[in-house]
Amino acid sequence: MKKNLLSKNLHQWLFLLVCFMTTLPSWAEDYTEDGIIYYLDKTAKTATVKGLEDKSATSAEIKGYVDGCEVTSIGNYAFYYCHSLTSINIPNSVTSIGTYAFGVCSSLTSINIPSSVTSIGDYAFYECSSLTSINIPNSVTSIGPGAFGYCSSLTKINIPSSVTNIGLEAFHICISLKFKVDANNPNYSSDGCLLFNKEKTKLICAGGPITYYLVIPNSVTSIEPSAFNGNSFLPGIIIPSSVTSIGSYAFCDCSALKFIDIPSSVTNIGKSAFIGCSSLTSINIPSSVTSIEGGGFRDCSALTSIKIPNSVTSIGSSAFSGCSSLTSINIPSSVTSIGDNAFSNCDALKVALIQPDRIEFGGGEFGGGVFGSNTNVYAVSDNNLEIHLLSYYNSNEYPYVNDYIGGTWYTNGTPKNYDSLGSVSFYEWSGNDLDYNTAQYLRTISQTCTNAQTLISDYEAIYYSNSISEDLRKELEDNLQKVDDLASIIAEGDVALFDLSTNLSKAYKDVCEAAYGPLGLSDLYKLYAQVEDFTSALDNTPDYSPLLPTYATSSNILTSADQLSTNKPESEGPVSNLVDGDKNTFFHSTWSANNVDNAFAYLQIDLKGAYKDLLLDFTKRYNFTGNKGYPTQFHVFATNTPNDEESWKDCGYSNQLSYRYDNQQSGKTILNLDGDYQYIRLQVEKTGGMEQTNGNLYFALGELAIYPVTSYKEAPYTEKDGLITDASQLSSNAVEPTEGSLAELIDNDLTTYFHSTWSQNNATGAKHYLQVDLNDAYKQIALKYSKRQVEVDNGSPVTLHVYATNTPEDENSWTDLGTQTCAYDYDFGNTGLLPLNFGDTAYRHIRLTVEETTGNSQLNGNLFFYWSELHAYTRASQADKLSEATRTALITAMQQAKAELDANWATDATYEALETAYNAAKNEIGEGSRLVDFAKSSYLTAYSDQALVVPTGVKAAVVTANGEGIRNDYRYNSGDVIPAETGVLLKGGKGNSFYLSASKSTEMAPEDNLLHGSLTDEMTNVAGADKYYKLSYDRATGSEIGFYWGAANGGAFMNKGGKAFLAIPATLQAEQLTGFSLFDLDNNQAVTGIEHATATPAATLRVYDLNGRRINVNHVDELPQGIYVINGKKVIR
Repeated sequence: MKKNLLSKNLHQWLFLLVCFMTTLPSWAEDYTEDGIIYYLDKTAKTATVKGLEDKSATSAEIKGYVDGCEVTSIGNYAFYYCHSLTSINIPNSVTSIGTYAFGVCSSLTSINIPSSVTSIGDYAFYECSSLTSINIPNSVTSIGPGAFGYCSSLTKINIPSSVTNIGLEAFHICISLKFKVDANNPNYSSDGCLLFNKEKTKLICAGGPITYYLVIPNSVTSIEPSAFNGNSFLPGIIIPSSVTSIGSYAFCDCSALKFIDIPSSVTNIGKSAFIGCSSLTSINIPSSVTSIEGGGFRDCSALTSIKIPNSVTSIGSSAFSGCSSLTSINIPSSVTSIGDNAFSNCDALKVALIQPDRIEFGGGEFGGGVFGSNTNVYAVSDNNLEIHLLSYYNSNEYPYVNDYIGGTWYTNGTPKNYDSLGSVSFYEWSGNDLDYNTAQYLRTISQTCTNAQTLISDYEAIYYSNSISEDLRKELEDNLQKVDDLASIIAEGDVALFDLSTNLSKAYKDVCEAAYGPLGLSDLYKLYAQVEDFTSALDNTPDYSPLLPTYATSSNILTSADQLSTNKPESEGPVSNLVDGDKNTFFHSTWSANNVDNAFAYLQIDLKGAYKDLLLDFTKRYNFTGNKGYPTQFHVFATNTPNDEESWKDCGYSNQLSYRYDNQQSGKTILNLDGDYQYIRLQVEKTGGMEQTNGNLYFALGELAIYPVTSYKEAPYTEKDGLITDASQLSSNAVEPTEGSLAELIDNDLTTYFHSTWSQNNATGAKHYLQVDLNDAYKQIALKYSKRQVEVDNGSPVTLHVYATNTPEDENSWTDLGTQTCAYDYDFGNTGLLPLNFGDTAYRHIRLTVEETTGNSQLNGNLFFYWSELHAYTRASQADKLSEATRTALITAMQQAKAELDANWATDATYEALETAYNAAKNEIGEGSRLVDFAKSSYLTAYSDQALVVPTGVKAAVVTANGEGIRNDYRYNSGDVIPAETGVLLKGGKGNSFYLSASKSTEMAPEDNLLHGSLTDEMTNVAGADKYYKLSYDRATGSEIGFYWGAANGGAFMNKGGKAFLAIPATLQAEQLTGFSLFDLDNNQAVTGIEHATATPAATLRVYDLNGRRINVNHVDELPQGIYVINGKKVIR
């Protein structure tokens, strides 16, 4: 029989061999040229690259033709493991790149794929860890699975419209990657570091680095397999309710992930979806999920607890394996199967299961198959309150050992008396002792079960008692479900019994409260009122300040020429000129010598210390004719070992550089390195004009300073938050036909711009405007705009006249909203921010008519203008800062609290839930923001070390003094920024509360302000001050609010942190005044103050009422309450 089978197989192999040989080309051979091996098909006259003759070669040039054959493909594994290969030239004849063609070419930094290539094979560039960028031509139609997997240095990739298929994990663990998909691509789209399908319903891949809490767009319905795999910087993610599925390995090895909110819309969580999320401490699985797949939360070593809903029927193999911090878990009665090793290596886990017979355990034996060697797993049956140690429990044979039944301990069926608990082991089984704590734990479970049964009986006795009123009976009915739940714990095994005593005691308290009246009502009322004020303030306070980044720096660290060097020196401009403080000198890179190595010029800087975040402050070459030769972007490299060329880390590109076109022509940019480095290189690959001489792309700078950034907060907004997403939303009455289209305003490129008409006659004399369709109606928006990068700026808008409507075709419908002034912050691209508040009406269309420009220049009767960028944002309120999870928790807690307050009763659980949600919301609002509550008065004082934005409905004053006396100055109105370290008097509506949001403004505090403050409770202490006053009601009368002495004789007092106080210098004639009226201050009038003249002698006392009538009294204490003129001064009693 074996012989016949062998003979049959042999004939089959011979037949296949003959068939194969007949398909071979009549002439095929290997061929080597310039160190590259080719496979030649002489019949077809084509060649395939097989690889390098010398695997250690550093460069290679593939020929278009070899030995009469056209090179059309790069074969599978052609350059696999060519570690030394840094560059390669691919000719235009190549149409395909094979599987693993450049796999593990770890030194390859860049590659140019010619426009002849139509497909990139599976894993073609896998683990090319030095590859920083790659350009995919418009000829490519498919990118194979894993094609760029583990290209950890890849920072950007362009995907053209031709690409119609991208394989699974094509960009696997490219955690520094930004995608740019052509807008005309039929199948794919992108948003910064996120890759989607065209409709943005599938989130395919996440690049990065993502160091912030990521909010997934509402359009997404599925997070695809491995979408965030290996994204080790991601701290948290908000998943919208549109998402229904999370793919396998979706968040694998997201080691920084601490927070994730899975909405109830999710019905499927794939295999190993959260494996290796070692920072995740808790997670809520929604009731829409029916199974927990294998490896779902494996090695989530920080996970301490997890709630499994009643919808789950199965827990897969190794689902929670390696969750070493997991101490408790509920396994509901809906679960019918638990896979092998589901809880192995969860040594801290203590579990009690009711009726384990209903569950099919993987691996047969309960202990070894599911819980590994964990000896803290117990079974509780519902009859006679029996407890069994499940580490030695077999579901088939029921060999119960070490049991506690009906108040008696048993060992192998023999009763033991262990009523007196001590340090002695209670019993032994195969050398295993049950220690004191475990015995106590088991006894607690047993007693808890008894307590639960008693509780049910007690409740029923209360409910069915004839002595209670019908109203109380009705209240008790509302609580009936809780007691039913307790009964199901005993009878049906709905939840695990670990710490059941605590749960039951809370439930028992609920029953008692329902039966015997409200507990803690006043505390809940008080907390609820605070939360109501808080949420009202959030809803009424717009927040636009974070549209620009905020930062703080220390002193300049580039102080000496010996810190500077360059690879391309030029005699006319040495590096020392960059730090000589002379704007008339400059550094210039090479232009007179040939660029023999074709290298870009760079500046190398020794920072004399290791830094991560830096602010570069630079100036153009001064008075240089022509708009050329200045850097428009830096390619940044960093190291701590500058002599080791391989150690230089590619840190990506800086922001586009912009210059302030004033006398200094200076610019700034922030560098965020990926670590602490002492040496940096600023390589210039783009300049104004891009002009070259002798092959040199030269550049010049006047001065350079570098400041370490001590704190940096990136703007939480990105361009995806913008309301203007398509050029069709923009229109103008004056588009210049020769330059600057409307589309340039939204292309995120500072080198392009929109220009209004100048070449044609303005016959009507109409002012130029931009019109924006926001696609929806809003009450508040913010405009973010950027100047055109131009040598002589004579056309940037300065004054805008704003109009709005919802029916743009009706010219009479446009509402005049007044004029606004445009300011520009040159730190970040000569960019400005303009909040617009439309009041109670929401508008969809706005018109920005330019009234004034920087130069007010005109051509052919046109007051023309230009902008580089224009974006619009909406920020309905500070409440939008809250994550969906926090917002939901707060709303739910408030609803529950309101229901209980309406029913005139309160529970600890509701109070705790509301307090927790309230604290979480306050934390998310952000550092630096201030809640101001005008609960008792229309006036408050404030002081902050951060600049603050004045909200709608509030104005802020400083207090100054001159020859006429002390006066207020309401310098800051709604939308204005109060400088940091400025004490202010705030006026708002009594009974209201508002949020003052933090701003990045660096404006200095006013020097003439007499209001001072402190961040913490401190004694007042101002140099030169003679008297100190605080905002309060008159102590004598308790009526009029004003600034009054905070201590005897106006001495120093303890000022409350975050509040302002009034410090009066000795040079002012105010030392006799004990208070200053706010009624006078409110009208911008000079005041002499309000005095309590309790020590004035009667002989000199001249008292008049406000009608001018003299009042004869011996002492002011004899006067009734009111306002008087005493000795020529206004006084209140």
